Amino acid sequence: MAINTIKRRTGLCRQIFKQAVEDGLIARNPFVGMSTSVRSNKERQHCIPLDVFEKVLEKAPNATWRSLLVLARLGALRMPSEAQGLRWDDIAWEAKRISIVLSSKTEHHAKRAIRILPLLPAIETELLKLFAEAEDGAEFVFPRLRADSNLRTSLEKILRRAGVQQWPKLWQNLRASGATDFAQSLPSHVAAAICGHTEQIAQEHYWTVTDNDLDIAMEKLSPKLAQKVAHEAVSEGLRSSLNVSRAEGVDAKKAQEIQGFDAICRLLASLGETALVDDIGLEPTTPTMSTWCSNQLS
Repeated sequence: MAINTIKRRTGLCRQIFKQAVEDGLIARNPFVGMSTSVRSNKERQHCIPLDVFEKVLEKAPNATWRSLLVLARLGALRMPSEAQGLRWDDIAWEAKRISIVLSSKTEHHAKRAIRILPLLPAIETELLKLFAEAEDGAEFVFPRLRADSNLRTSLEKILRRAGVQQWPKLWQNLRASGATDFAQSLPSHVAAAICGHTEQIAQEHYWTVTDNDLDIAMEKLSPKLAQKVAHEAVSEGLRSSLNVSRAEGVDAKKAQEIQGFDAICRLLASLGETALVDDIGLEPTTPTMSTWCSNQLS
């Protein structure tokens, strides 16, 4: 079993034996002291690009499955728990909002974990199609969905029909991809509130670095340099892991080992660019910052 599965089951055993100790059935809890903290597995984190998701959506067999998929990928819903409890009355069509009320993951929270999801156009389109097929007076959006519904097997079949390679955690990776999209467009606390988790949980389990993140970071840090790299320094574009030509003096292998800001600084320094802020920026470039960037190559 995976280490996180072992820790979850160990934690359950510890709770059971703790109760047994309190009831006087046994003298001590043999699971005391064992680690039960579940940590994220970076190897199983995966962001599904929207173009790949479109291929999957095209092969969905009906309106129910298309709605489930867009709610998971674009709305970052937990599957099946949050979809199972979703009612038609929870959808405010004119206000473009969906109230996500209950989930087995969050039902112990004092406020019952009510959160508001924006009714994005793609989600609205699929839900309207599903609503047109619903029986008169239907209460639940997915009336046949149960906690033990086998969504995994059906999604695997859809992926095969779409010719898409299966990602590690089928439904959780879809939700994590939606959470990443929200985090890229909104302040982190807003994105976390929409998705129904804390910023700390999101950072550890959901948010991932996508293929375009370093491109965007380069553009924001130095638009002038980004244009230069796009037209002169990069043969196939600055994609994913900074595959920059060695002819420009950039050690691509080392850059691939560094994520985010450090990778950008190495690229800036290697190209002789130290101005991280334009002349009309908030503050002028300082010698300390320039030196720091240069030192990243050492």
